Parts: sequence; C-alpha cells; structure tokens
Amino acid sequence: MQPFALLLVGMLTPATAMAGDSTCTDCHRSNPDLPSHPHIEDWQASVHGHNEVGCEQCHGGDATTFRKFLAHRGMLRPVDPQGHLQATNLPATCGKCHAAAYRAFSTSTHGELVSEGDNQVPTCTSCHGPLALQGLGPNGLQVASAQGARPGTAPRPRGGGSRRNR
Repeated sequence: MQPFALLLVGMLTPATAMAGDSTCTDCHRSNPDLPSHPHIEDWQASVHGHNEVGCEQCHGGDATTFRKFLAHRGMLRPVDPQGHLQATNLPATCGKCHAAAYRAFSTSTHGELVSEGDNQVPTCTSCHGPLALQGLGPNGLQVASAQGARPGTAPRPRGGGSRRNR
C-alpha cells in the first residue's frame, strides 16, 4: 500500500490514540465546558503527570479514544459507593501502583476504619492531596498531624509537585 493510502486509511478510521497515550487532557482542554482545567494543570505538575500516569488509571475510562461515550465508559463519580475515588475505595485504587503504602495503610487505624466502611476517615488524598502534590513523608506527616492538620490540609511542598520521584 502506498504511504498516501495508509495516511488516508488512518484519517478515515475512528480517532484513537496509541496504547499508553492519554487523550483525556486533549478533550478536556479543548472544551472549556468540561471539568477541569486547574485539575489538568495540577496533574501535569504532579509526580503522576511527570511519570505519565494517565487520568484513566485512577478515574477509570478509556484514554485511547476520543469518542465521549467510550472514553467515559466504566467511570463512576467519587460519591458512588463503587467509584474508584470513593473514600473507602481510594486506598485500593492508589494501592494498584503503591502496593507497599497500601499494605501499610491497610494495617493502620485508618485502614481498619476504611475496611469497616467509614468514609469519613483520612485516606491517601487527605495527606497527599488529590494528585499526590503534597509529597509528605513520615516525618512531615507526623509534624502536620501534631500541628492539627485535618484531612486535605497538609502543607504543600514548594515548587508545586511532590518532592519524591523528581
């Protein structure tokens, strides 16, 4: 087949991205009515963005397509009891990549409360923020806790992103 014919066939087939590419930010950036530009900027500055951990790995969905229905298939709202980001499911979602942290969390007081269904208990994002922008280690967490930090209020390190994995 001639190169031009391959190009033409590629243009006429459904728009999909190569495996590993995330089209989420492309669609959400190009449509100002979609959520949420600040969240995309935060993701790009985060350790997840720097390591090409796509939106779909936490939120679900299919980042290999531009078709809205297909791209959002399987996604559930964080308030949905089955949602990946629902408080009692969040540690397992993060634990898919962060296995050691998940094991440690699971045996903690907070982990035990989560396993009992308590959705008000601090979880991963309570200390690390929604995109792990708050890269506090054990000492930082201990200091923040001693200073009365509440879920989601741990101090953000300078530079916006996590201090780890840079």
